[in-house]
Amino acid sequence: FKITTLPYIAQLSSVNKSFILDFNKDGLSDIITAGNLPDFLPQFGRLDAMGACVLINKGNRQFESMSPAASGLFVNGVVRDMQLLSNGAKAGILFLRNNDFPKLFKWNNLN
Repeated sequence: FKITTLPYIAQLSSVNKSFILDFNKDGLSDIITAGNLPDFLPQFGRLDAMGACVLINKGNRQFESMSPAASGLFVNGVVRDMQLLSNGAKAGILFLRNNDFPKLFKWNNLN
């Protein structure tokens, strides 16, 4: 994986769900978050500027956010839940979105 050199802001909205797993297979636990919450009164605005975010563990309690372009993880809408799916060599995360179809992000060799 290539981590972007430009800073990517990890939280621009509410985080409704997060997972801890080794996303880049370097032996360190990374964090994946997802959220959004648009149902506020109009005078308060919407909290929907974030889809999903990957935070890469750099060690020593330091994390670096990975842009969607670098991670390949593009999830829009209001994510209410995420489920980790695995069947051996293939794995993925199922994003359950409010009033929308679920979205599956999959990759090989998670373990």
